[in-house]
Amino acid sequence: RLNIVEQITVASEMLSEAINKLSNYFYCFTGLVLGNHDRIVAKKDKSLEDENFAVLIDKFIKLRLENNPRVIFLDKEDEGILEINIKGHKCLCVHGHNDKDSSLDRLIEMFEYKPSFIFKGHDHRARIFEKNRTTIICNGAFSGEEYGKNARLYNKSQQIFSIFDKDGMTCNYF
Repeated sequence: RLNIVEQITVASEMLSEAINKLSNYFYCFTGLVLGNHDRIVAKKDKSLEDENFAVLIDKFIKLRLENNPRVIFLDKEDEGILEINIKGHKCLCVHGHNDKDSSLDRLIEMFEYKPSFIFKGHDHRARIFEKNRTTIICNGAFSGEEYGKNARLYNKSQQIFSIFDKDGMTCNYF
């Protein structure tokens, strides 16, 4: 159990260190999207969207890695949706709390183009599936936290690492 200042500091440093280590092997295009566990005010109806701990963590990461030429920070118009082009494939990144599987068509239709891939969290389980000819990659979660247990979302800790080339996603490591 950490207080909020410690949580922000530890999370920022852990993410910065992971990105920094990966940048030894790859150019790291980096961006953070807001999620439902990041808000400053616990009650979502009383919370402002961008008054969010993730915004603060994002700023700390940028400051920590600003001198690393192999880390490129992505701009975004919407704090909850990150658009990225991976090897010519248009992709979206979302936390997923606004994007249930049954309504992913709405997210896909929001843009003037059809995304090839959507990277999505929130579901607490790693999986890959198709929706309206778009590949959805749900990256999983770390398990054991109180919310996941109470909601019976207790899965093994798992993330997906996807590899792309010009033809698309070539493999995934779970």
